[in-house]
Amino acid sequence: MLATRILQDGHWLRASAGVTAALLWLAGFILGGTAALGLPGLVTAPATAVVCIVVAISLLDAMAGTTAWFGFALVALVTGNVNTLFDVRTLLGLGVIFVALPSIGSKFRPFTRAAVRRGDSAFLDRLGDYVIMPVLLAYTASTAYTALNGLSGLEMVLDADASTLLVVVLVAAYLRLLGEDVARVWYPLRSAEVRIPLPTGPGATARMGSVAIRAGLFLLVAAPFFGLGWRTWLMVGLVTFVPVLGLAEDRFPNLAVVHRFFPRGLLRFVVMMFATAWFGRFVLSVADNPVDARPLAVFMLLPGVLVGMIDLVGREGGEWQDSYPKRIAGLAVWLLAVAVLSGRIAV
Repeated sequence: MLATRILQDGHWLRASAGVTAALLWLAGFILGGTAALGLPGLVTAPATAVVCIVVAISLLDAMAGTTAWFGFALVALVTGNVNTLFDVRTLLGLGVIFVALPSIGSKFRPFTRAAVRRGDSAFLDRLGDYVIMPVLLAYTASTAYTALNGLSGLEMVLDADASTLLVVVLVAAYLRLLGEDVARVWYPLRSAEVRIPLPTGPGATARMGSVAIRAGLFLLVAAPFFGLGWRTWLMVGLVTFVPVLGLAEDRFPNLAVVHRFFPRGLLRFVVMMFATAWFGRFVLSVADNPVDARPLAVFMLLPGVLVGMIDLVGREGGEWQDSYPKRIAGLAVWLLAVAVLSGRIAV
């Protein structure tokens, strides 16, 4: 499923440039491998300029970012620079930055809209894609980039580096949106031919494997901070609790009224920013010092678990019809999100 999504991501580029689009994959592999040659005996993030280039080509075609990560990881392994769990975690963090940003962006708003629609509604939908997604994706990318410091145990990413990546992602996302629209208009038949159909949904075995991988990755990241005691295993259990229940979601009732009124999309993103910030301050206020706060970290997962359980019983139904008041409210929510992300409003 993941491989199919990565391959499909660059369909607009293949429709526009034909087989020469695959040269971007080769360029990514060479760039990633070359960047790993200069590692100082351990895995560190490449120079900011290299990261920016890889992220930019990844946003044009996720497969190019994937080959760049494979090239980087392969050279790091062959040269013996992967020696500790910190190195492994740094590699995984770079994988998110190099590979996952197109998928993350498409969760905010679609890069492309396959069906050609006419009228004000279609225009406003596409305008929303241009206005909302690049901004949220840029801030997400810069945050993920600075998170490499915590994963690696090193101070390898400065605030200025994260700001530079933010601008690069913003520009690359707009170029991708424009490229998608141009390919759809200029090469409609070729765009349809090169699109790889996505599977209708993963099977039970694949979903169970996904839950197991998620648990393993969380354990890999959390263990150095919390050890392998009961606290870490409880956190792993909370992280996988809702996904495990989701394996049997058909056994749970579906309440359309819950799906209708529980925040989704951008509204949920903003609500959760405020809710988790408030809850985090409350949890930390219980502790007298940072040492006491460590055992309380497990409680920070509870809001996400609660949201997941609500989604489990409010899976579909009760959709709101598009209207101008709804769109105006959506614009207000987006402005609030930008204000929070840019630090204009403190949460």
